Amino acid sequence: MGSKDWVPTNNVHRVGAVIIGVICVISAVIGMASTFWFKADLTTHLHSEVTAVIVGFFVVPLVLAGAVIVIVLGARVLKGAVRRSAKEP
Repeated sequence: MGSKDWVPTNNVHRVGAVIIGVICVISAVIGMASTFWFKADLTTHLHSEVTAVIVGFFVVPLVLAGAVIVIVLGARVLKGAVRRSAKEP
């Protein structure tokens, strides 16, 4: 469904692809936003600020990179959902 050559053949495929694409993009944006709360929560739970900074330094970029990948894949699905089939008039 996420390939470049995929084209929805009917409205059910189109609606399903839009729902999946929107869920992917929204969840990735929420994941990106949660990194700010994660750093604050990590600092309060770990008694060492140095450890919190080191863990945050490795975890936050990992989450951000994953979120960007999910946004790109979700955008591809959304772009494919609005593509017209060659069979349609």
